[in-house]
Amino acid sequence: MSWHTSGIAVKSIGALTDEKFLSMLGLGPLTPGEEVDFDEAGSSDIEGLAIGKCGEWALAFNPSMFLSGSGSSADWRNSMWPPALEKRLIGVSKDFPVFGLILEGTSGTADFSFYRSGKRERCFMVQEGKTVFEQGQSLKEEKEAFSEESDPEQRILLLAEKLGLDFNSEIQMEMAFRLYEFGDEVPDTSMSPRNAGHHERKWWQFWR
Repeated sequence: MSWHTSGIAVKSIGALTDEKFLSMLGLGPLTPGEEVDFDEAGSSDIEGLAIGKCGEWALAFNPSMFLSGSGSSADWRNSMWPPALEKRLIGVSKDFPVFGLILEGTSGTADFSFYRSGKRERCFMVQEGKTVFEQGQSLKEEKEAFSEESDPEQRILLLAEKLGLDFNSEIQMEMAFRLYEFGDEVPDTSMSPRNAGHHERKWWQFWR
């Protein structure tokens, strides 16, 4: 089964509430919605953010997290993410390790990034079997995963497992996610300082 999503995970020692996690990402307040299972959280159809937990990691899934405020893609020449989100993740990593992934089976996209101690240690991006961007030294867990698996998507999932994000089928059945959405009008956040009041904007448009 191919994946069609993007995700960000933050490893936190102790409880990390959904509200705190969203604040770390520069998003919120968001309106909590229904509870969804793992398959729904990682699908290409959800709107908003699916927030859940996997071991010590807090997870956020949505298929469009690589989009910027204008709806354009990130600058693939140096990052998986829009500049504002990239900066945000580097800041979060001063206190907590951060792992990001983009998996899109249709285009053969399999990307990951890893942040720690206030910097991006690694970014590795593959499309249609070819490396399109690479930065940093290979992680120990990455070397192990890539030596054990040849499929680009499965490599990323095995790497996630070695980092403590195990997405095997048994664990998936036990995981629950809360879907968070903006309404038609949503309050401004620190990610969009040039705007004030309320605006009709998609949730991902706050990464400007």
